[in-house]
Amino acid sequence: MWCFYSVKAAEWPPTLEQGLDIIAKVPTIIAHFYRHSQGLQPIAPDTSLSHAENYLYMIQGKKPDPTLAKALEAYLIIGADHGMNASTFTARVVTSTQPDIVSAITAAIGTLKGPLHGGAPSEVDDMLDEIGSIALPRELYSPTFGAGRTAQVGLPTYWNKPRIIA
Repeated sequence: MWCFYSVKAAEWPPTLEQGLDIIAKVPTIIAHFYRHSQGLQPIAPDTSLSHAENYLYMIQGKKPDPTLAKALEAYLIIGADHGMNASTFTARVVTSTQPDIVSAITAAIGTLKGPLHGGAPSEVDDMLDEIGSIALPRELYSPTFGAGRTAQVGLPTYWNKPRIIA
């Protein structure tokens, strides 16, 4: 990620502008990597699209379905609103040592590889495959649905939050 970043390593403290710059660039880097791994040509960002729409566009190579884009936007908001999770904690610890912002974000991204943090959404995906229908029975709204397992979107952190309704 550092090679795509224009701020000097010695700049401290990190600024909001630096953070927004990274947020804008990361989806492009990921989409480029994904398309390359599939033997496809990368697609340049479309600045007329929202953040989520643009990410999906660069991955899929076509304008995204509005429902899918809205779902991704909601997921990104929920993830950002998650509070003091493993990646936030890691970023804060690394930042406390005053490195560049990319180092703190890179460390935080490392926590997403674990199944108990970043891997949790794949559990939700598996659960939705099990359900197999868009008609959700009432018991699926319970945070302990599925033989005591709790999928990430059912964590108590999210219950009664207005953003979860989006």
